[in-house]
Amino acid sequence: MIIAMVCDFLGEENNGTTIFCYNLIEWLTRHGHSVNIICPDKDKSDINSCFIVPQKKHLTSIEKRFANQGLVFAKPKRSVIRKAVLGTDGVLIITPFSLGKYVTKYALEHHIPVMATFQCQADSLIRPIRIGSKDKYKKKIYKQFYEQVYKYCQAIHFPSAFLCRDFEKYIGYTPHYIISSGISSDFSKKVSCHRPVDSNFRIIYIARLSKHKNHKVLINAVNMSKYKNRIQLIFAGDGDYKSSIERDACGLINQPIIRTYSRPELLEVIATCDLYVHAANEETEGIACLEAATCGLVPIINDSPNSAAPAYAIDEKNLFNYNDAADLAEKIDYWLDHPKERNERSLEYLDFTKKYSLAESMSAMEKMFKWCDVAHGLKYVALRYFNACGAHISGKIGEAHNPESHLIPLILQVPNGKRESISIYGTDYDTPDGTCIRDYIHVTDLAQAHILAVKYLKNGNESNIFNLGNGVGYSVKEVIDKARKVTGNPIPAIETPKRAGDPARLVASSEKARKILGWNPVHDSLEEIISDAWNWHKNHPDGF
Repeated sequence: MIIAMVCDFLGEENNGTTIFCYNLIEWLTRHGHSVNIICPDKDKSDINSCFIVPQKKHLTSIEKRFANQGLVFAKPKRSVIRKAVLGTDGVLIITPFSLGKYVTKYALEHHIPVMATFQCQADSLIRPIRIGSKDKYKKKIYKQFYEQVYKYCQAIHFPSAFLCRDFEKYIGYTPHYIISSGISSDFSKKVSCHRPVDSNFRIIYIARLSKHKNHKVLINAVNMSKYKNRIQLIFAGDGDYKSSIERDACGLINQPIIRTYSRPELLEVIATCDLYVHAANEETEGIACLEAATCGLVPIINDSPNSAAPAYAIDEKNLFNYNDAADLAEKIDYWLDHPKERNERSLEYLDFTKKYSLAESMSAMEKMFKWCDVAHGLKYVALRYFNACGAHISGKIGEAHNPESHLIPLILQVPNGKRESISIYGTDYDTPDGTCIRDYIHVTDLAQAHILAVKYLKNGNESNIFNLGNGVGYSVKEVIDKARKVTGNPIPAIETPKRAGDPARLVASSEKARKILGWNPVHDSLEEIISDAWNWHKNHPDGF
Protein backbone atom coordinates (compact mmCIF):
# COMPACT_ATOMS: atom_id res chain seq x y z
CA MET A 1 0.00 0.00 0.00
CA ILE A 2 1.23 3.50 -0.87
CA ILE A 3 -0.09 6.42 1.18
CA ALA A 4 0.48 10.11 0.46
CA MET A 5 0.72 12.04 3.75
CA VAL A 6 0.00 15.77 3.57
CA CYS A 7 1.31 18.10 6.26
CA ASP A 8 1.93 21.85 6.24
CA PHE A 9 4.92 21.40 8.47
CA LEU A 10 6.44 18.17 9.74
CA GLY A 11 9.44 19.65 11.56
CA GLU A 12 11.22 18.10 14.51
CA GLU A 13 9.71 15.74 17.08
CA ASN A 14 8.75 18.44 19.56
CA ASN A 15 4.96 18.36 19.51
CA GLY A 16 2.23 15.73 19.60
CA THR A 17 1.16 15.98 15.96
CA THR A 18 4.71 15.67 14.64
CA ILE A 19 5.52 12.73 16.91
CA PHE A 20 2.31 11.00 15.77
CA CYS A 21 3.28 11.51 12.12
CA TYR A 22 6.79 10.13 12.57
CA ASN A 23 5.47 7.13 14.52
CA LEU A 24 2.89 6.39 11.82
CA ILE A 25 5.44 6.74 9.02
CA GLU A 26 7.85 4.42 10.83
CA TRP A 27 5.12 1.85 11.55
CA LEU A 28 3.76 1.79 8.01
CA THR A 29 7.18 1.51 6.36
CA ARG A 30 8.26 -1.18 8.83
CA HIS A 31 5.15 -3.16 7.90
CA GLY A 32 5.75 -3.06 4.18
CA HIS A 33 3.88 0.07 3.12
CA SER A 34 5.25 3.18 1.41
CA VAL A 35 4.60 6.77 2.52
CA ASN A 36 4.98 9.79 0.23
CA ILE A 37 5.30 12.88 2.43
CA ILE A 38 4.14 16.22 1.01
CA CYS A 39 5.48 19.13 3.09
CA PRO A 40 7.45 22.40 2.76
CA ASP A 41 10.35 21.19 4.95
CA LYS A 42 13.40 22.04 2.82
CA ASP A 43 15.69 20.14 5.19
CA LYS A 44 14.01 16.93 3.99
CA SER A 45 14.55 17.59 0.28
CA ASP A 46 17.22 14.87 0.04
CA ILE A 47 14.83 12.17 1.28
CA ASN A 48 13.33 10.22 -1.63
CA SER A 49 9.95 9.80 0.02
CA CYS A 50 9.56 13.56 0.68
CA PHE A 51 7.96 15.80 -1.94
CA ILE A 52 8.75 19.42 -1.13
CA VAL A 53 6.27 22.20 -1.89
CA PRO A 54 6.97 25.92 -1.37
CA GLN A 55 6.23 27.65 1.89
CA LYS A 56 3.42 30.16 1.62
CA LYS A 57 4.80 33.70 1.85
CA HIS A 58 1.73 35.90 1.52
CA LEU A 59 -0.51 35.09 4.47
CA THR A 60 -3.92 36.37 5.37
CA SER A 61 -4.23 38.41 8.55
CA ILE A 62 -5.60 35.37 10.38
CA GLU A 63 -2.81 33.11 9.06
CA LYS A 64 -0.27 35.65 10.30
CA ARG A 65 -1.71 35.37 13.80
CA PHE A 66 -1.44 31.60 13.61
CA ALA A 67 2.10 31.86 12.26
CA ASN A 68 3.07 33.69 15.42
CA GLN A 69 2.31 30.44 17.25
CA GLY A 70 4.81 28.58 15.13
CA LEU A 71 2.44 27.35 12.42
CA VAL A 72 3.76 27.15 8.88
CA PHE A 73 1.57 27.22 5.77
CA ALA A 74 2.46 25.39 2.59
CA LYS A 75 1.68 26.57 -0.93
CA PRO A 76 0.32 23.85 -3.25
CA LYS A 77 2.41 23.07 -6.31
CA ARG A 78 0.60 20.91 -8.85
CA SER A 79 3.67 19.27 -10.41
CA VAL A 80 4.95 18.12 -7.01
CA ILE A 81 1.52 16.95 -5.87
CA ARG A 82 1.01 14.99 -9.08
CA LYS A 83 4.25 13.06 -8.53
CA ALA A 84 3.40 12.38 -4.89
CA VAL A 85 -0.26 11.43 -5.24
CA LEU A 86 -0.74 9.67 -8.59
CA GLY A 87 -0.40 5.92 -8.22
CA THR A 88 -1.00 5.93 -4.46
CA ASP A 89 -3.70 3.91 -2.77
CA GLY A 90 -4.91 6.71 -0.53
CA VAL A 91 -4.22 10.19 0.81
CA LEU A 92 -3.93 11.07 4.50
CA ILE A 93 -4.46 14.76 5.30
CA ILE A 94 -2.73 15.92 8.48
CA THR A 95 -3.45 19.67 8.26
CA PRO A 96 -6.65 21.04 6.67
CA PHE A 97 -5.29 24.29 5.25
CA SER A 98 -4.58 25.34 1.63
CA LEU A 99 -2.27 22.40 0.90
CA GLY A 100 -4.70 19.87 2.38
CA LYS A 101 -7.61 21.44 0.49
CA TYR A 102 -5.76 21.28 -2.84
CA VAL A 103 -4.56 17.68 -2.39
CA THR A 104 -8.04 16.57 -1.34
CA LYS A 105 -9.52 18.02 -4.52
CA TYR A 106 -6.74 16.52 -6.66
CA ALA A 107 -7.16 13.06 -5.11
CA LEU A 108 -10.93 13.10 -5.64
CA GLU A 109 -10.45 14.07 -9.30
CA HIS A 110 -8.30 10.97 -9.71
CA HIS A 111 -10.57 8.67 -7.68
CA ILE A 112 -8.07 8.22 -4.87
CA PRO A 113 -9.59 7.70 -1.39
CA VAL A 114 -9.04 10.54 1.08
CA MET A 115 -8.57 10.06 4.82
CA ALA A 116 -7.59 12.56 7.48
CA THR A 117 -6.34 12.83 11.02
CA PHE A 118 -7.90 15.65 13.03
CA GLN A 119 -5.28 17.43 15.14
CA CYS A 120 -6.35 21.10 14.88
CA GLN A 121 -8.25 22.06 18.01
CA ALA A 122 -10.00 25.33 17.25
CA ASP A 123 -9.46 26.68 20.77
CA SER A 124 -5.70 26.90 20.21
CA LEU A 125 -6.24 28.63 16.86
CA ILE A 126 -8.60 31.36 18.10
CA ARG A 127 -6.67 32.04 21.32
CA PRO A 128 -4.58 34.90 19.87
CA ILE A 129 -7.54 36.48 18.08
CA ARG A 130 -9.50 39.16 19.89
CA ILE A 131 -13.09 38.46 18.98
CA GLY A 132 -16.48 38.85 20.57
CA SER A 133 -17.99 35.38 20.39
CA LYS A 134 -15.34 32.68 20.46
CA ASP A 135 -17.97 29.94 20.10
CA LYS A 136 -19.23 31.56 16.92
CA TYR A 137 -15.72 31.83 15.53
CA LYS A 138 -14.91 28.28 16.56
CA LYS A 139 -17.92 27.07 14.58
CA LYS A 140 -16.75 29.12 11.59
CA ILE A 141 -13.27 27.51 11.71
CA TYR A 142 -14.62 23.96 11.98
CA LYS A 143 -17.12 24.58 9.19
CA GLN A 144 -14.32 25.87 6.97
CA PHE A 145 -12.13 22.83 7.73
CA TYR A 146 -15.11 20.58 7.01
CA GLU A 147 -15.99 22.17 3.68
CA GLN A 148 -12.32 22.18 2.56
CA VAL A 149 -11.26 18.69 3.59
CA TYR A 150 -13.20 16.58 6.06
CA LYS A 151 -16.46 16.56 4.10
CA TYR A 152 -14.76 14.45 1.43
CA CYS A 153 -13.00 11.96 3.71
CA GLN A 154 -13.84 8.27 3.79
CA ALA A 155 -12.39 8.09 7.32
CA ILE A 156 -11.36 10.67 9.94
CA HIS A 157 -9.01 9.79 12.78
CA PHE A 158 -9.44 11.58 16.12
CA PRO A 159 -6.82 11.04 18.87
CA SER A 160 -9.47 11.38 21.60
CA ALA A 161 -13.23 11.08 22.06
CA PHE A 162 -13.19 14.62 23.46
CA LEU A 163 -11.85 16.06 20.20
CA CYS A 164 -14.34 14.06 18.14
CA ARG A 165 -17.26 15.35 20.23
CA ASP A 166 -15.93 18.91 20.01
CA PHE A 167 -15.75 18.78 16.20
CA GLU A 168 -19.05 16.96 15.63
CA LYS A 169 -20.85 19.41 17.93
CA TYR A 170 -20.46 22.01 15.16
CA ILE A 171 -20.54 20.02 11.91
CA GLY A 172 -22.47 16.83 12.70
CA TYR A 173 -21.57 13.16 12.37
CA THR A 174 -18.33 12.09 10.66
CA PRO A 175 -17.00 8.66 9.59
CA HIS A 176 -14.72 8.75 12.60
CA TYR A 177 -12.20 6.43 14.22
CA ILE A 178 -11.04 7.31 17.73
CA ILE A 179 -7.46 6.05 18.08
CA SER A 180 -4.91 7.28 20.61
CA SER A 181 -1.58 8.54 19.29
CA GLY A 182 -0.11 5.82 21.50
CA ILE A 183 2.59 5.53 24.15
CA SER A 184 6.04 4.44 23.03
CA SER A 185 7.32 1.26 24.67
CA ASP A 186 10.31 3.35 25.81
CA PHE A 187 8.15 4.68 28.64
CA SER A 188 7.44 1.21 30.02
CA LYS A 189 11.11 0.28 30.40
CA LYS A 190 12.78 0.38 33.77
CA VAL A 191 15.37 3.15 33.79
CA SER A 192 18.24 3.28 36.24
CA CYS A 193 18.60 6.73 37.73
CA HIS A 194 20.58 8.61 40.29
CA ARG A 195 18.24 10.37 42.64
CA PRO A 196 19.47 13.84 43.68
CA VAL A 197 20.95 13.85 47.18
CA ASP A 198 18.46 16.51 48.34
CA SER A 199 15.23 15.39 49.99
CA ASN A 200 12.99 17.44 47.67
CA PHE A 201 9.68 16.14 46.41
CA ARG A 202 10.01 16.36 42.62
CA ILE A 203 7.02 17.28 40.45
CA ILE A 204 7.42 17.18 36.68
CA TYR A 205 5.26 18.72 33.96
CA ILE A 206 6.02 17.82 30.32
CA ALA A 207 4.66 20.39 27.90
CA ARG A 208 5.54 23.07 25.41
CA LEU A 209 6.42 26.34 27.16
CA SER A 210 3.37 28.28 25.99
CA LYS A 211 0.61 30.23 27.72
CA HIS A 212 -2.18 27.70 27.18
CA LYS A 213 -0.11 24.97 28.82
CA ASN A 214 -0.67 26.98 32.01
CA HIS A 215 2.54 26.47 33.96
CA LYS A 216 1.53 29.42 36.12
CA VAL A 217 -1.25 27.55 37.95
CA LEU A 218 1.28 24.92 39.08
CA ILE A 219 3.74 27.59 40.22
CA ASN A 220 1.00 29.29 42.23
CA ALA A 221 -0.10 25.97 43.73
CA VAL A 222 3.41 25.20 44.95
CA ASN A 223 3.53 28.60 46.64
CA MET A 224 0.29 27.67 48.46
CA SER A 225 1.45 24.19 49.46
CA LYS A 226 2.36 23.50 53.07
CA TYR A 227 5.36 21.66 51.64
CA LYS A 228 6.56 24.48 49.37
CA ASN A 229 10.04 24.41 50.92
CA ARG A 230 10.37 20.73 49.87
CA ILE A 231 8.97 20.84 46.34
CA GLN A 232 11.19 20.96 43.26
CA LEU A 233 9.42 21.68 39.96
CA ILE A 234 10.74 20.35 36.65
CA PHE A 235 9.33 21.81 33.42
CA ALA A 236 10.35 19.61 30.50
CA GLY A 237 9.85 21.40 27.21
CA ASP A 238 10.72 24.33 25.00
CA GLY A 239 8.87 27.39 23.76
CA ASP A 240 8.66 31.15 23.60
CA TYR A 241 7.01 31.47 27.04
CA LYS A 242 10.10 30.45 28.99
CA SER A 243 11.01 33.93 30.24
CA SER A 244 7.45 34.52 31.44
CA ILE A 245 7.49 31.23 33.37
CA GLU A 246 10.79 32.19 34.96
CA ARG A 247 9.31 35.51 36.09
CA ASP A 248 6.23 33.76 37.54
CA ALA A 249 8.49 31.33 39.42
CA CYS A 250 10.88 33.86 40.94
CA GLY A 251 9.04 33.70 44.29
CA LEU A 252 9.45 29.93 44.68
CA ILE A 253 11.82 28.71 47.39
CA ASN A 254 13.29 26.15 44.97
CA GLN A 255 13.65 27.56 41.47
CA PRO A 256 12.24 25.24 38.80
CA ILE A 257 14.43 23.29 36.40
CA ILE A 258 13.38 24.35 32.89
CA ARG A 259 14.97 22.63 29.91
CA THR A 260 14.49 20.44 26.89
CA TYR A 261 15.33 16.75 27.25
CA SER A 262 16.11 14.10 24.68
CA ARG A 263 14.01 10.94 24.97
CA PRO A 264 16.66 9.01 27.00
CA GLU A 265 17.24 12.05 29.22
CA LEU A 266 13.50 12.51 29.77
CA LEU A 267 13.10 8.90 30.85
CA GLU A 268 15.93 9.33 33.33
CA VAL A 269 14.55 12.52 34.85
CA ILE A 270 11.02 11.04 35.11
CA ALA A 271 12.52 8.17 37.08
CA THR A 272 13.74 10.68 39.70
CA CYS A 273 10.31 12.31 40.14
CA ASP A 274 7.47 11.68 42.58
CA LEU A 275 4.40 13.22 40.96
CA TYR A 276 3.15 14.47 37.60
CA VAL A 277 0.92 17.54 37.10
CA HIS A 278 -0.86 18.15 33.79
CA ALA A 279 -1.94 21.79 33.90
CA ALA A 280 -2.88 22.47 30.26
CA ASN A 281 -6.04 24.42 29.50
CA GLU A 282 -6.28 23.00 25.97
CA GLU A 283 -5.35 19.49 24.93
CA THR A 284 -6.29 17.36 21.93
CA GLU A 285 -5.16 14.22 23.76
CA GLY A 286 -2.50 14.89 26.43
CA ILE A 287 -0.30 11.92 25.60
CA ALA A 288 2.49 13.27 27.88
CA CYS A 289 0.20 12.65 30.84
CA LEU A 290 -0.19 9.00 29.83
CA GLU A 291 3.55 8.63 29.20
CA ALA A 292 4.36 9.89 32.69
CA ALA A 293 1.76 7.54 34.20
CA THR A 294 3.31 4.64 32.26
CA CYS A 295 6.61 5.50 33.95
CA GLY A 296 4.91 5.07 37.33
CA LEU A 297 3.99 8.67 38.20
CA VAL A 298 0.57 9.52 39.59
CA PRO A 299 -0.92 12.47 37.64
CA ILE A 300 -2.98 15.43 38.83
CA ILE A 301 -4.88 16.83 35.86
CA ASN A 302 -6.47 20.22 35.19
CA ASP A 303 -10.23 19.64 34.81
CA SER A 304 -10.44 21.98 31.84
CA PRO A 305 -13.53 21.91 29.59
CA ASN A 306 -11.21 22.38 26.60
CA SER A 307 -8.94 19.42 27.31
CA ALA A 308 -9.06 15.70 26.61
CA ALA A 309 -6.76 14.92 29.55
CA PRO A 310 -9.43 14.83 32.34
CA ALA A 311 -10.55 11.49 30.88
CA TYR A 312 -7.33 10.01 32.31
CA ALA A 313 -8.29 10.71 35.93
CA ILE A 314 -9.07 7.51 37.83
CA ASP A 315 -10.96 9.52 40.47
CA GLU A 316 -11.26 13.06 41.84
CA LYS A 317 -7.87 12.79 43.59
CA ASN A 318 -6.30 12.88 40.11
CA LEU A 319 -8.16 16.06 39.12
CA PHE A 320 -7.99 19.65 40.27
CA ASN A 321 -10.71 22.20 39.64
CA TYR A 322 -10.26 24.18 36.44
CA ASN A 323 -7.41 26.66 36.93
CA ASP A 324 -7.82 26.48 40.71
CA ALA A 325 -4.33 26.76 42.22
CA ALA A 326 -5.63 26.32 45.78
CA ASP A 327 -7.33 23.05 44.88
CA LEU A 328 -4.20 21.87 43.08
CA ALA A 329 -2.15 22.69 46.18
CA GLU A 330 -4.51 20.55 48.29
CA LYS A 331 -4.15 17.62 45.85
CA ILE A 332 -0.35 17.92 45.85
CA ASP A 333 -0.32 17.95 49.66
CA TYR A 334 -2.64 14.94 49.74
CA TRP A 335 -0.31 12.82 47.64
CA LEU A 336 2.68 13.95 49.70
CA ASP A 337 0.86 12.92 52.87
CA HIS A 338 -0.16 9.50 51.50
CA PRO A 339 2.90 7.82 49.95
CA LYS A 340 1.46 4.32 50.32
CA GLU A 341 -1.72 5.25 48.47
CA ARG A 342 0.40 7.01 45.86
CA ASN A 343 2.31 3.78 45.22
CA GLU A 344 -0.96 1.85 44.94
CA ARG A 345 -2.40 4.43 42.54
CA SER A 346 0.80 4.22 40.49
CA LEU A 347 0.18 0.50 39.95
CA GLU A 348 -3.42 1.24 38.93
CA TYR A 349 -2.13 3.65 36.30
CA LEU A 350 0.32 1.09 34.94
CA ASP A 351 -2.68 -1.11 34.19
CA PHE A 352 -4.79 1.85 33.01
CA THR A 353 -2.29 2.93 30.34
CA LYS A 354 -1.86 -0.51 28.72
CA LYS A 355 -4.74 0.17 26.30
CA TYR A 356 -2.87 3.20 24.93
CA SER A 357 0.25 1.38 23.69
CA LEU A 358 1.87 2.69 20.52
CA ALA A 359 1.77 -0.73 18.86
CA GLU A 360 -1.98 -1.01 19.46
CA SER A 361 -2.58 2.51 18.15
CA MET A 362 -0.51 2.13 15.01
CA SER A 363 -2.07 -1.26 14.34
CA ALA A 364 -5.49 0.39 14.63
CA MET A 365 -4.44 3.06 12.12
CA GLU A 366 -3.37 0.31 9.75
CA LYS A 367 -6.79 -1.32 10.24
CA MET A 368 -8.46 2.00 9.43
CA PHE A 369 -6.77 1.88 6.03
CA LYS A 370 -7.96 -1.72 5.67
CA TRP A 371 -11.55 -0.79 6.47
CA CYS A 372 -11.37 1.98 3.89
CA ASP A 373 -10.26 -0.71 1.47
CA VAL A 374 -13.35 -2.77 2.23
CA ALA A 375 -15.66 0.23 1.90
CA HIS A 376 -13.99 2.20 -0.89
CA GLY A 377 -11.74 -0.17 -2.81
CA LEU A 378 -8.40 0.78 -1.31
CA LYS A 379 -6.18 -2.25 -1.93
CA TYR A 380 -3.02 -2.99 0.01
CA VAL A 381 -0.51 -5.64 1.04
CA ALA A 382 0.94 -5.44 4.54
CA LEU A 383 4.32 -7.13 4.90
CA ARG A 384 5.16 -7.86 8.51
CA TYR A 385 8.93 -7.99 8.90
CA PHE A 386 10.63 -9.89 11.60
CA ASN A 387 14.23 -8.81 12.29
CA ALA A 388 15.30 -7.00 9.11
CA CYS A 389 19.10 -7.06 8.82
CA GLY A 390 22.07 -7.35 6.52
CA ALA A 391 22.98 -4.89 3.78
CA HIS A 392 23.11 -4.67 0.01
CA ILE A 393 25.84 -6.88 -1.43
CA SER A 394 27.49 -3.81 -3.02
CA GLY A 395 28.21 -2.38 0.43
CA LYS A 396 26.73 0.97 -0.64
CA ILE A 397 23.41 0.65 1.20
CA GLY A 398 23.20 -0.40 4.83
CA GLU A 399 21.51 0.06 8.18
CA ALA A 400 22.03 3.15 10.34
CA HIS A 401 19.83 4.39 13.17
CA ASN A 402 20.30 7.16 15.68
CA PRO A 403 20.01 5.97 18.37
CA GLU A 404 20.83 2.42 17.32
CA SER A 405 18.61 -0.27 18.83
CA HIS A 406 19.02 -3.31 16.53
CA LEU A 407 21.14 -6.22 17.68
CA ILE A 408 23.44 -6.85 14.69
CA PRO A 409 24.45 -3.17 14.16
CA LEU A 410 25.01 -2.85 17.93
CA ILE A 411 27.26 -5.92 17.91
CA LEU A 412 29.22 -4.57 14.94
CA GLN A 413 29.82 -1.29 16.76
CA VAL A 414 32.33 -3.20 18.93
CA PRO A 415 34.78 -4.17 16.14
CA ASN A 416 34.17 -0.69 14.69
CA GLY A 417 35.47 0.86 17.91
CA LYS A 418 32.14 2.55 18.72
CA ARG A 419 31.54 0.61 21.94
CA GLU A 420 33.64 -1.60 24.19
CA SER A 421 31.20 -4.50 24.55
CA ILE A 422 27.74 -5.79 23.73
CA SER A 423 25.11 -6.37 26.42
CA ILE A 424 23.11 -9.60 26.65
CA TYR A 425 19.78 -8.90 28.36
CA GLY A 426 18.92 -12.12 30.18
CA THR A 427 20.56 -15.52 30.09
CA ASP A 428 17.91 -17.62 31.82
CA TYR A 429 15.19 -17.82 29.17
CA ASP A 430 13.67 -21.18 28.29
CA THR A 431 15.95 -21.61 25.27
CA PRO A 432 18.93 -23.93 24.62
CA ASP A 433 21.56 -21.35 25.70
CA GLY A 434 19.30 -19.18 27.88
CA THR A 435 19.24 -16.13 25.56
CA CYS A 436 16.38 -14.82 23.41
CA ILE A 437 15.79 -16.35 19.99
CA ARG A 438 14.77 -14.22 17.02
CA ASP A 439 14.16 -14.64 13.29
CA TYR A 440 16.58 -12.63 11.10
CA ILE A 441 15.68 -11.82 7.49
CA HIS A 442 18.04 -10.30 4.91
CA VAL A 443 16.96 -6.92 3.46
CA THR A 444 17.52 -8.21 -0.07
CA ASP A 445 14.94 -10.94 0.52
CA LEU A 446 12.60 -8.30 1.92
CA ALA A 447 13.05 -6.19 -1.22
CA GLN A 448 12.10 -9.18 -3.36
CA ALA A 449 8.96 -9.65 -1.26
CA HIS A 450 7.93 -6.05 -2.02
CA ILE A 451 8.30 -6.65 -5.76
CA LEU A 452 6.16 -9.77 -5.51
CA ALA A 453 3.57 -7.90 -3.43
CA VAL A 454 3.23 -5.21 -6.13
CA LYS A 455 2.78 -7.90 -8.80
CA TYR A 456 0.17 -9.56 -6.58
CA LEU A 457 -1.88 -6.33 -6.41
CA LYS A 458 -1.44 -5.54 -10.13
CA ASN A 459 -2.98 -8.95 -10.87
CA GLY A 460 -6.18 -7.76 -9.20
CA ASN A 461 -5.92 -9.74 -5.99
CA GLU A 462 -7.53 -8.79 -2.69
CA SER A 463 -5.80 -7.00 0.18
CA ASN A 464 -3.67 -9.30 2.28
CA ILE A 465 -1.15 -9.51 5.13
CA PHE A 466 2.01 -11.65 5.10
CA ASN A 467 4.71 -12.51 7.62
CA LEU A 468 8.27 -12.27 6.34
CA GLY A 469 10.94 -14.30 8.09
CA ASN A 470 13.27 -17.22 7.50
CA GLY A 471 11.39 -19.50 9.86
CA VAL A 472 14.66 -20.22 11.68
CA GLY A 473 15.56 -18.65 14.99
CA TYR A 474 19.01 -17.72 16.30
CA SER A 475 19.83 -16.87 19.90
CA VAL A 476 21.62 -13.70 20.96
CA LYS A 477 24.72 -15.72 21.83
CA GLU A 478 24.65 -17.44 18.42
CA VAL A 479 24.51 -14.08 16.66
CA ILE A 480 27.42 -12.74 18.73
CA ASP A 481 29.50 -15.88 18.07
CA LYS A 482 28.83 -15.63 14.34
CA ALA A 483 29.82 -11.94 14.37
CA ARG A 484 33.11 -12.86 16.09
CA LYS A 485 33.82 -15.33 13.30
CA VAL A 486 32.95 -12.87 10.52
CA THR A 487 34.86 -9.89 11.92
CA GLY A 488 37.76 -11.70 13.59
CA ASN A 489 37.14 -9.58 16.69
CA PRO A 490 36.63 -11.12 20.18
CA ILE A 491 33.58 -8.84 20.81
CA PRO A 492 33.32 -8.89 24.62
CA ALA A 493 29.79 -9.59 25.89
CA ILE A 494 28.36 -8.52 29.27
CA GLU A 495 25.42 -10.38 30.79
CA THR A 496 22.77 -8.06 32.25
CA PRO A 497 19.26 -8.58 33.71
CA LYS A 498 16.24 -9.24 31.51
CA ARG A 499 14.27 -6.41 30.00
CA ALA A 500 10.60 -6.33 30.85
CA GLY A 501 8.35 -7.74 28.12
CA ASP A 502 11.00 -9.55 26.05
CA PRO A 503 9.58 -12.93 24.90
CA ALA A 504 11.93 -15.91 24.85
CA ARG A 505 11.30 -16.85 21.21
CA LEU A 506 9.94 -14.99 18.15
CA VAL A 507 10.15 -16.93 14.89
CA ALA A 508 8.03 -16.26 11.81
CA SER A 509 5.89 -18.62 9.81
CA SER A 510 6.18 -17.40 6.22
CA GLU A 511 4.31 -20.24 4.58
CA LYS A 512 1.49 -17.93 3.48
CA ALA A 513 3.95 -15.60 1.69
CA ARG A 514 5.71 -18.56 0.10
CA LYS A 515 2.46 -20.10 -1.10
CA ILE A 516 0.57 -17.00 -2.31
CA LEU A 517 3.35 -14.62 -3.35
CA GLY A 518 5.85 -17.27 -4.42
CA TRP A 519 8.43 -15.75 -2.11
CA ASN A 520 11.48 -17.81 -1.21
CA PRO A 521 14.26 -16.13 0.79
CA VAL A 522 17.67 -17.10 -0.58
CA HIS A 523 19.97 -15.05 1.71
CA ASP A 524 18.98 -17.01 4.79
CA SER A 525 22.45 -17.84 6.13
CA LEU A 526 23.22 -15.99 9.36
CA GLU A 527 26.86 -15.78 8.32
CA GLU A 528 25.91 -14.17 4.99
CA ILE A 529 23.59 -11.70 6.74
CA ILE A 530 26.33 -10.61 9.16
CA SER A 531 29.04 -10.59 6.45
CA ASP A 532 26.97 -8.23 4.28
CA ALA A 533 26.20 -6.04 7.28
CA TRP A 534 29.86 -5.93 8.29
CA ASN A 535 30.92 -5.06 4.75
CA TRP A 536 28.79 -1.94 5.01
CA HIS A 537 29.43 -0.99 8.66
CA LYS A 538 33.24 -1.25 8.48
CA ASN A 539 33.22 1.13 5.50
CA HIS A 540 30.59 3.46 7.02
CA PRO A 541 31.42 3.56 10.75
CA ASP A 542 29.48 6.80 11.24
CA GLY A 543 26.50 5.83 9.11
CA PHE A 544 25.59 7.50 5.82
